[in-house]
Amino acid sequence: MMTDQSQAGGAESGSQSVILDAVAGYFRRRAEHAETEALMLAVAVRQLDQELRAARIEIATLKQGAGDHG
Repeated sequence: MMTDQSQAGGAESGSQSVILDAVAGYFRRRAEHAETEALMLAVAVRQLDQELRAARIEIATLKQGAGDHG
């Protein structure tokens, strides 16, 4: 037969487990969200890098053309 004290300890342990599961779930979702954001930022950086490279090529081409005519 369980005593009141051991029942209280079991209930406390169970509620701690629920709280820990909730906290773990919260941080798991935050980590997943952060990972998704990081991937989206990586894609954006890659696109910007490609645009910068294209702009530099265009500028070099324009400078070369201006040098040919000037």
